[in-house]
Amino acid sequence: MPTPLQHRLIRVAYRELKLNEAQQRMLLRTVAGVESHKDLSNAAFEDCMAVLECQGFTDSVNKAGYWQGVVERRGNFCNPRMARMIHNMAFDCRYTLVNLVMKFSDGRTSEVDELKPREAWMLIEMLKAVKEREAAKTNE
Repeated sequence: MPTPLQHRLIRVAYRELKLNEAQQRMLLRTVAGVESHKDLSNAAFEDCMAVLECQGFTDSVNKAGYWQGVVERRGNFCNPRMARMIHNMAFDCRYTLVNLVMKFSDGRTSEVDELKPREAWMLIEMLKAVKEREAAKTNE
């Protein structure tokens, strides 16, 4: 379910592109498979925003092409939240982050932002296990 900010953003896009009710409903049906923008999932909202961006909508907060980039990158790289989590967890870890990223990506990259979602998830789980082991050692 979209947030209130997402509701406002899609309404602004409709208004800026001068889409009537029928055009709005057609966009929602063809792109997201829903009847109302209130029924959109987060991924479907991003898909709709990318289509609206292709039609000429420019988001005042994000640069041109932002929503198309979000849709294009979906599933290819870990999301910013995962990357922040990895950086925070690895901050005081005894292992170097570059080497961990190289290991979990099978030598493909040394950058956290270029990890695939599964690789990032596995790295986060490993870092959590390291934290638990180190906490257990200090409690003994």
